[in-house]
Amino acid sequence: MSNREVLAEQLNTYIAVCDVHQTRLESAAHHINTIFPLQAAELDKLNDQTISFLDQMVYRFSKLQDTIGQNICPLILKLLQEPLVSAPFIDQLNRLEQLGLMSTDHWLHMRELRNQVTHEYPEDNAKKVALLNELFGQVAMLSDQWSVLKHFILERV
Repeated sequence: MSNREVLAEQLNTYIAVCDVHQTRLESAAHHINTIFPLQAAELDKLNDQTISFLDQMVYRFSKLQDTIGQNICPLILKLLQEPLVSAPFIDQLNRLEQLGLMSTDHWLHMRELRNQVTHEYPEDNAKKVALLNELFGQVAMLSDQWSVLKHFILERV
């Protein structure tokens, strides 16, 4: 098997993984879209099903962003035979931005949001709600980002 075939196989594997995360992320967000914008006073009154969808949204957002950042981005650079495959991630992001595939600032903002929302703030409903509201607002952006990258890959593999 040639290097290009191995790369195509890897990309196809991660495309399938990202597609599952995107589908489940969008489904969870759809099921709970009526609770947004969420208020701090409402958080403790949510039923178990709604909380499950919130958890699913947070989990799938995190997993989709992780898979894109850790696997898809380096593989795109490898596909393009860029010398940055082993460079720091910020350099990879900057190169992908130069190629018109993503915004470094927006990606880093979503990454910071992802990091914050995955931490538990049991005593601070206002902080939890603010993060969940912002994350909900970023679901479509992350989904769109994945669609751009996937389209780019499929055109070249």
